[in-house]
Amino acid sequence: MPAHPVYAVGGLYPRRRQQVFKDNGKNLISGVVSIVVIVVVCACMSQPQWFWLDGGGCTTHTIGLYLFFHPGHFQPVEGKDVGSSMSHVIYYTNGEELKFCVTPEIVALMRIVIGLIFMMICSSLVQMLLDISGPSGSIMKCFRKNAVAGIFSVLVCVVCVGMCYYITTLIETQQEATKPVIGPLAVARVQVKLDVGFYLLIFAGGMSVLAVGCSWLRPVHLFQETDSAPLMEDWGGLEGLETFSVPPGSSLASHIPYLSDLEPPPPVEGHPPPPYTP
Repeated sequence: MPAHPVYAVGGLYPRRRQQVFKDNGKNLISGVVSIVVIVVVCACMSQPQWFWLDGGGCTTHTIGLYLFFHPGHFQPVEGKDVGSSMSHVIYYTNGEELKFCVTPEIVALMRIVIGLIFMMICSSLVQMLLDISGPSGSIMKCFRKNAVAGIFSVLVCVVCVGMCYYITTLIETQQEATKPVIGPLAVARVQVKLDVGFYLLIFAGGMSVLAVGCSWLRPVHLFQETDSAPLMEDWGGLEGLETFSVPPGSSLASHIPYLSDLEPPPPVEGHPPPPYTP
């Protein structure tokens, strides 16, 4: 009885492949938080209430950063019915009048704060684009993973907070100097406080810290994609080959290669191996 032809197992069953997951470089959580930071900072810039003051010579109780977006000019006036004989100023800007409210130094500091806030918006925008796009360059990856732009945004916010506190001291000094000496306001206490716009900036700074934390503590398994390339194959070549017999005329015969059809291994170059010794 003729022996059945022998076939290779590897020809019958397809090789199994394991799916490999790779990091796509995106951080949507940090990107969304950066968007919130940008929106809150823009909202605080448009707030008319940044500094609240009472008891001095200023004709208004609130001062906002929006008053200093446009160029203005000062008009000196002699102090009348005020506690000092020095010359005081009226600041005209964008059709509004601030009488005995600010000085040239205060206006300069206000504009510096505006510039720093715009830098905070730009840095948060850069961090957001890096987190959402997931750049492939090594330098951009380093910037994104270490949240360099986010850290810069936090530092700028800290500087703005310190400058705002210093501005409050200057406004208080100005109000003490322009405080009326007669009338009911003469005995009133001068008060200068930070208002809604400032606290929105504080909130934006806290969200910037959260965005940096999301970049540093990023959960990688939430941002993985399947790699189409196989990483490992269960069978390869003739290593670990198993054989079986199939009767002639079987329907599988046309789909399974003979072992005799397999190419032999290449000859060993150089000296032949030593003879086997038990």
